[in-house]
Amino acid sequence: MSCWKIRDCRQTECEGYGRRMDFCWFSDSSCDAGGDISFKERFSGHCLNCDLFSRYLQERINVGSVEVLNLLRDVVGRINRCDTTLESAYFRLQYLSERLSQLYELSDLMLSSLSVDKVLYIILTAVTSGQALGLNRAFLFIVDEEGRNLKGRMAVGPIDLNEASRIWAELSSRPMSIQEIVEEYERYPPTEQNKAINEIIQGISIPLSQADSVLTRSIIEKISFNNVKVEECSELDRELMERLGSTMITVVPLLTRDKAIGVLMVDNFVTNRPVTDEDLELLKLYANYAALAIVNASLYESLEKRMRELEEAYDTLQQQEKQLIESEKFAAMGKMAASIAHEIKNPLVSIGGFARLVYRKVEDRASKESLQIVINETVRLENLLQNILSFARPPE
Repeated sequence: MSCWKIRDCRQTECEGYGRRMDFCWFSDSSCDAGGDISFKERFSGHCLNCDLFSRYLQERINVGSVEVLNLLRDVVGRINRCDTTLESAYFRLQYLSERLSQLYELSDLMLSSLSVDKVLYIILTAVTSGQALGLNRAFLFIVDEEGRNLKGRMAVGPIDLNEASRIWAELSSRPMSIQEIVEEYERYPPTEQNKAINEIIQGISIPLSQADSVLTRSIIEKISFNNVKVEECSELDRELMERLGSTMITVVPLLTRDKAIGVLMVDNFVTNRPVTDEDLELLKLYANYAALAIVNASLYESLEKRMRELEEAYDTLQQQEKQLIESEKFAAMGKMAASIAHEIKNPLVSIGGFARLVYRKVEDRASKESLQIVINETVRLENLLQNILSFARPPE
């Protein structure tokens, strides 16, 4: 609302008269669509230079000191409120700047990793780390390759209050940056760090046809659900929350190219602090980067798997080629051996036959013994040649 409308002053000589985007002394808030300016700026930049305001101020002075004091008190109060608003805006801007810096660091870590499990761990670390959102626990569920079930993949956080106290005591005594926490992945995989809770999560498989589950609804409808209480959940979700000790959960879908590949579920089972709308928006940002990083890492792992299969196939082909060459060599040797065996066998048969013939005709004992040796050796050689021919003969 403009001052000329409020006062109906009909001061047509005022430069603001009749304009919708006028700066209004009487308004605590911005003026219409063009009032994105604070009272402090309006007062110092416009009111003090306005003849209409000067006359208005003179009228108040003429009325008496009380009116002037009230006017000054009003001006000081408005300026103080402006300063408070500016201070709040500064801290708000600083907070957002820190979050954007963390988001950049995390996105860089996620997109530079080529291991799906490591990417998942980075996501969950970002959600639960005190340097980022600082939520108590985070859980990741991924749609299986067939697209039929939502399966628990990984969790970061304590299973109960005792474990939570121990973990937070360790973190307070040894503060770590997000980068340092992620580096712990190589030494202590999350399945070992949070073994109990991961055993529960990895045993969960929810059919996407289970439409009453808030997890599957987030996948199907591609929307987030914030601060869903246990009594508001389906029987399946209640059972899961009871096993985890959760009283309230927040679920955000992992979207890539308008397709949901999984969900990120978080809770504050220790602090019981609701997830704010602001944190929910940051969760959505993390989820978007996470979905892209998961797809990239999955594609790389698929490519790597395919490369291994091709290498194995190539090695097998080389081995088969080597065996084929060896087989061809043996076949050639077999043919040659068969040919030689045939060439040797014919004269050998003649030698054996003549030796037997002579053996039957001679009477001399010494000659018979010598001929018997010849006969025996020809028999041995014939058997040897028969074995060679059998080896060289191709299988039927």
